[in-house]
Amino acid sequence: MLLFGRFKRGVRSLKRRDFLALAGGATVFPRIALAQQPGGRKWVGLLLSTARTPDGSSPTTDGVRAGLKEEGFIDGANVTLDVRYGLYDVGLIRAEARDLAGGGYDVLVGMNTTSTAALVAETKTIPIVFGAVADPIGSGFVQNFAAPGGNVTGFTNYDAAMGGKWLDMLHQVAPGVRRAVMMSNPDVAPGGGNFFLPSFQAAAGALGIEPVVVGVRTLAEIDGAIAAMGKVAGTGLVVGLDSYTFSNSRTVVDAVARENVTAVYFDQRFVEQGGLISYEVDVDDIYRQAGRYAGLILKGARPSDLPVQAPTKYVLSVNLTTARAQGIGIPPDVLVLADEVIQ
Repeated sequence: MLLFGRFKRGVRSLKRRDFLALAGGATVFPRIALAQQPGGRKWVGLLLSTARTPDGSSPTTDGVRAGLKEEGFIDGANVTLDVRYGLYDVGLIRAEARDLAGGGYDVLVGMNTTSTAALVAETKTIPIVFGAVADPIGSGFVQNFAAPGGNVTGFTNYDAAMGGKWLDMLHQVAPGVRRAVMMSNPDVAPGGGNFFLPSFQAAAGALGIEPVVVGVRTLAEIDGAIAAMGKVAGTGLVVGLDSYTFSNSRTVVDAVARENVTAVYFDQRFVEQGGLISYEVDVDDIYRQAGRYAGLILKGARPSDLPVQAPTKYVLSVNLTTARAQGIGIPPDVLVLADEVIQ
């Protein structure tokens, strides 16, 4: 059975303290008083670890704005979303977090573990919403999912069941596979490469497939591992989620094509570059949901009362050009579920 789910700013916006200084509120107390005035404009600080896009727009900022709008908050009207960029620099991320925490914002939003950790280190009172955090409990952000406690809540972007879903997909498109390799870099993969392993192994047992785990830390190891798979008939590949294989997606896809290995990936980027099929969490939905939570808090909800939520939407992408080149017939029920089909 198929186990799929259906899955700007130009110059940085005027800082709250600058706006209030122009309005005559030069101290913390006028800032806080303004934030609490009925019908007054609300202020949300969004901290990203990434660089700013040329026009300031991105799936992250667009998603947060959309979520806020769902709760009745329009950026530039009754709420100001101040977006800060960490430029992949931990020192800058911490500096921006410190500035946000001292700026009298109503809600702070961190997108990923690094930016959220920086915000959490700076304030225990301002509500914080996180998005796309792998392990919020292990990171010390919340006590548990159902009752986060404190001033922090949000959305995780990992689903441990994905290991089994990836393998089930591999079996659907290549039912002749008898040996499946999960390949990732254990230095940067969630749980050292073990986060998805239980579901992967459980699915392998149910499908009568031999599960194999391979760690790769260099480009040479990627090439060598995939070359070895190509020499063993009936071997398929599941590329496990990690930042190293993602940043070297072209090397992975090229090696898979060269060895004619059937592979399933964790991100659509691989499919766009010639990979066969991918199944991933819909991170755009996570960004939107984080914006919704920020909106709910602006309306009076407490972070401690908003449960941390795991992903509920997924994206399935298929490259039919690659399928034809490999002689693989994609089953109709897979194509029906596909969100993106590359011809």
